[in-house]
Formats: sequence, structure tokens, C-alpha cells
Amino acid sequence: MIREHIKNAFPEDKLLTEETFDGTIPVGSRVWMVDPLDGTKCYVDPDSTDFCVMIGLCINGSPSLGVVLEPATGVRWKGICIGNVRRAWRVEADGMEVEISALPPKIGPLLRFT
Repeated sequence: MIREHIKNAFPEDKLLTEETFDGTIPVGSRVWMVDPLDGTKCYVDPDSTDFCVMIGLCINGSPSLGVVLEPATGVRWKGICIGNVRRAWRVEADGMEVEISALPPKIGPLLRFT
């Protein structure tokens, strides 16, 4: 369903999903990456809410926007990184939105993972 929506909305864009990955990374000016169920082991555990849906877009090889949704809690995170605009938000299940800090444009020689 996610692939279909992206393809309908952006027919010229490339798409990389776990289900369709054939060993080649799509090359293009706009590439969407989708993991429709990250945390499969937690998904099948009835006591866990630690799984999510992740969608991101790279433009010309740079991460540009993304969203992560926890279906079990309704919480989502969204962010944008285009030019000097680097903003991120946490959105609660009730719709309350709080801006959170985003990585600075230059992080030096260290690589950060979150």
C-alpha cells in the first residue's frame, strides 16, 4: 500500500523497499526508502510495542525528509533536512506536536547514529 501511494504521487521517483530489494541500490535524483515493519520480532510479541514503519526520501543522495510511526502507540516522528533547514518533531497520538532538536549541518569527523 505504501509503495502504491508513493508511486502514484511521485511516478518518476525511485523506490527502495525491503520487499522489492534485489541487491541493487536505485540511483536517481529522488529515492524513497521504506521499511514497512521494522522490528518484526517485537511485532509478533503481544507484549511489545517496539516496532515501527519508516519512510524516508533522499534527494540527490542526501537524506531530505522522513517519518517514523509506532502503530501500537500512535506516536510518530518527522523531520526535514533540506539546505539549511533541519527540523524535527515528535507528534503524540493525540496530535500534540513538539519540536525536537535535529543534528547540526556539520557534525565533523564523527558519525552519529540515533
